[in-house]
Amino acid sequence: MSRLLLLSAYLTATCVFFAQATRSNALASTGFTLGYAVQESGTVCSVNQDLIQTPLFAPYNRDNMGFWYNAAEETAFANVAFIALNYRGDSPCGIVPPPGGEPTSYASNLVSAINQRGYQSFLKVALFDDTGSYIWHIRACQNNTQATFDLGNQTLWETYFWDTRWLKFFQLVPDANRVKIQGRPLVFLWNISHLQGFTNLQGHLTGLIEFLRNKCMTTFGFNPFIVVDWTWINEDPAVGAAVDGVDQWFATSPGANWSKYTHQGASGTFTTGVVNPGFWNPRLNQFTDRANGSALRNGLANALSGNGDLLLMENLTDVEENAGYYRGAILCNPSCGGPTPPAGQCWPYANLYLNIVREEVNPFQKFVQLQAEAADTYQVQSTSSGIFRRDGTLNISYTDATHSNWAVTLKAPDWLQYNSFQLGASSSYLLTIVYTSSSGASGQLLVDGVPVSSFSLPATGRFTAVNAPGRFVVASGNHDIRLQILSGAANIDFWQLNGF
Repeated sequence: MSRLLLLSAYLTATCVFFAQATRSNALASTGFTLGYAVQESGTVCSVNQDLIQTPLFAPYNRDNMGFWYNAAEETAFANVAFIALNYRGDSPCGIVPPPGGEPTSYASNLVSAINQRGYQSFLKVALFDDTGSYIWHIRACQNNTQATFDLGNQTLWETYFWDTRWLKFFQLVPDANRVKIQGRPLVFLWNISHLQGFTNLQGHLTGLIEFLRNKCMTTFGFNPFIVVDWTWINEDPAVGAAVDGVDQWFATSPGANWSKYTHQGASGTFTTGVVNPGFWNPRLNQFTDRANGSALRNGLANALSGNGDLLLMENLTDVEENAGYYRGAILCNPSCGGPTPPAGQCWPYANLYLNIVREEVNPFQKFVQLQAEAADTYQVQSTSSGIFRRDGTLNISYTDATHSNWAVTLKAPDWLQYNSFQLGASSSYLLTIVYTSSSGASGQLLVDGVPVSSFSLPATGRFTAVNAPGRFVVASGNHDIRLQILSGAANIDFWQLNGF
């Protein structure tokens, strides 16, 4: 039984119910793009020697399923509805690994991670076709660094766009896992400018869209909801009537880190927003100031204001361009050999950017779940277990044989804390803890250093959900939320605050 099913069954049996708050704005859906170029053979420094913030969890590579479980959990924690998986395609001429370093087969890892953790009912997957990589593929296949991609050559549409990218994505991502707009699977297509190396765009982009749409309908029986980068209609205005939405991406050096574009297309009027938290590529002199999170908060506020249908956030895992939202380790500006980043680019605690997304996309949630291993700060007596998770002294273990979820061993007077976490949606909260303990334990929950709830954890041989007696009231705002063990020891999976 998954963690969420276990908790749901427990709360139902004890007549305790919870519900997630509805969105407070008109936005229909929000998502992260997710890249996975980091490989087992390298490190985050090998991907980006100018890396600013090291991810909290290591090793950070796509060949370890922990990377995918963690990406799914971070997305769910941020209250985001979908992941737009970055697709650079398999090589049409059999080059292994394919140019771009993000093979299509890894879509199965993401689907498995979402399903194994029990998120499939609320966290879905979209295709993000990274069109810029088509140039890399054709140049590698032709062994010609000057080759262009001729969009007037329709045989390339099937070989490059369909066979090695779209077809494989929809074969690997089942219908139940696909995010849908107006009941149709969502697809993003990125930049297709002639500056990328594409030729014969005028008059052919509309045909390409119609080709891909027809292939989806004849092969899988659905009509995809297609959102393209604004370069598509810039290069071929007629394509505007063939697509469902258009995004304007974002700018750097200088430029806004957000955009909002309303398009009248094949499905009527549709508004798409794009946001990134910051950007730094000193070798190309590209920089968008994170401003300690203010840039993201401002970008989200603008992109979410008024009417909107879709928001895409670039990029949960982006260590390559210093544009990620991932939980950040204490280590900022690691010894990768790059220059010192400008001030304001480091995040002061692990969950800062995920917290900002939570607060802006769906503020004051009544139902919050705090994973033990992802706490911002802690005080423990143990030493690190050495399994895939964060560096430091937390004693982390797997909760079961699937290795898809983790728990932290705490013994009195150890504690875990989430910093500056938004609460106050409800008049009162009930504390629930999911744990195991061989001999039992007791503890307390503190808000801003003040005890608000006490709990007892009876001995149990398996992970069990226990409600602390009584409810507690928290003033609306951001608070430090600390779980502390006062006696005994327990393995804590997560603690949950259910608002009423």
